[in-house]
Amino acid sequence: MTNSFFTSKFSRNSFLIACVVYLFSAYQSIGFYHADEHYQILEFANMKLGNSPAEELPWEYDKKIRSVVQVSFAMVVIGSLQQISITSPYTQALVLRCITALFILLISTFFIRKTRYLFTDLKQEKWYILLSYFLWFLPFLSARFSSEIWSGVLFLWMISLYLEKDISKRNIFLMGFLAAVSFLVRFQIAFALFGFFSWLFFIKEESKRFYLKFSVAFITVLILGFLLDSWFYETLTCTPFNYLNEFIASNDKANYGISPWYYYFEKIITFPTPFIGIPLFISLLFFFIKNPKNMFTWILVSFLFFHSIVGHKEERFMFPIVYMLPLILSLGYSKYIHNRKPKVIFRVVLALFFVVNFFLTFLMSVKGVGRGRLVIAAYIYEHYQNKEIDLIYTTKGYLFEDPSGPLHMNFYKQQKVNTLEVSNLCEISTILNENKNEKLVVIELGDLLLNNCLNMENAIFLKESLPIRKEWILTMNNLGFKTSKLDKMLLLYKFNERK
Repeated sequence: MTNSFFTSKFSRNSFLIACVVYLFSAYQSIGFYHADEHYQILEFANMKLGNSPAEELPWEYDKKIRSVVQVSFAMVVIGSLQQISITSPYTQALVLRCITALFILLISTFFIRKTRYLFTDLKQEKWYILLSYFLWFLPFLSARFSSEIWSGVLFLWMISLYLEKDISKRNIFLMGFLAAVSFLVRFQIAFALFGFFSWLFFIKEESKRFYLKFSVAFITVLILGFLLDSWFYETLTCTPFNYLNEFIASNDKANYGISPWYYYFEKIITFPTPFIGIPLFISLLFFFIKNPKNMFTWILVSFLFFHSIVGHKEERFMFPIVYMLPLILSLGYSKYIHNRKPKVIFRVVLALFFVVNFFLTFLMSVKGVGRGRLVIAAYIYEHYQNKEIDLIYTTKGYLFEDPSGPLHMNFYKQQKVNTLEVSNLCEISTILNENKNEKLVVIELGDLLLNNCLNMENAIFLKESLPIRKEWILTMNNLGFKTSKLDKMLLLYKFNERK
């Protein structure tokens, strides 16, 4: 093995291909995985930049439970783009996704460099590099400008610094800085920090000098975070305390939903698909059993344990640790399969693993997030930015305003778009005759398949929300294949003629 990561042709090419895949995924990944990714970051930043009222922000703003470190970074990026006349919110969001993807690639590469010594030969190391870049959900998640992803990658950076073999080169102040910023971006990373410090205290027995330097940097950042939050909310406030009071001390925890303690163990298997989830679960289990004193065991077990005993659970809460999973998965393969002559069943499983992984990597890299609502919205912004239009949609076909809650998407709001909600397609016919504005209609494919009252002869098709042609789906339906999940795809039509 060579000492430098990029002197290896394989490593260098893997990194360059990863750059293309991650940036392409960031370009295509229009939208947000979870509402918090948008409403608690971009909408907060949009308000502070003077583009929307504070009273239309989600309830977290009034409760002051969101630290604004990441929000402030978004403000700097968006404000800088506005200064050079880049005013499209979709372009601004794209820049944030690209920054996220490139930052994660650099930190992931740094982490690989610090951990590749764990593999005994070059072939094992290559598998580790490939999984670290191309495990199917990583390019998609690396395009998410979310608190879970940023907190996790900052924590990963901190861990990578600690793995420096030459202790004299270890930057302890930077480690404390990164740990504190990671905590402010997402408070739940404290569960991983607890595992890390428990390992330091009970197993590693670090020096008092280490703890002193780390603590000075950590506390300094917390103080700066307190000042930043107080500036943003325009009153002295401690967001970590507010958060703790809201979700731990409050009697309203059940309002957020309660899941069983084994929720995350199921998700480890089902979220990445069983073909990948089962090997991952087995690798984690073996790693924990065989390496009880390993730093990663203490971090991951602590993170999983505390999240499991908290009532409210979501799969995204595990995202901060996803960049450590390729290491565990690769070590599982290295120690228990690689040196043994695999039976046919193992070869079949491995083949399925890589086929499924490749297919899902491709799929998640070419589509917008979820149903692709903002894919349609971005098309409207690009082609009708300066036109007065009526945007008609059924309740399930909304683009901007979720009818199930009072959330306002002002960041993407288009001034000359008049949104009109209808309960069914039959109501659209009457609206088409109401005024002279150009009419755009968003229809769910499932509703269109059942349509018996809206005359589509006057409609011009414009855009699909997913990268699959509606004609293909109709053909599959005619051949007897079930496409019920694709029925939620949104279609954009233009109606010019009125009768």
